[in-house]
Amino acid sequence: MKRNILAALESRGPWAAHGCTVYTSDDWQHGTNHGGKFVASTYYGDSDDMPTEEQAANARLIAAAPELLEFAEKVERSACLDQRVGDKCICSACEARRLIAKALGS
Repeated sequence: MKRNILAALESRGPWAAHGCTVYTSDDWQHGTNHGGKFVASTYYGDSDDMPTEEQAANARLIAAAPELLEFAEKVERSACLDQRVGDKCICSACEARRLIAKALGS
């Protein structure tokens, strides 16, 4: 799944969740899914099981990832305020930098 997410991240969205499945387009809002690529599915269980609200919420969170990453990149570009706790800066710019690295696997 990581490979799918990283490949889809290149598109930078928009992504949309439809139930427990995430696609690279928001065409589901218009009743179709023409051209949307599969990104992820948060559904797990037997074919007779209904998806849970938690699984759907996880899909919505994944669908928001490109926009959250874009926002974190904007915050990262702001000036470091050198707000230190021990040897670690906890200002918004430095926290955004750490989260971006985590999201991109670096």
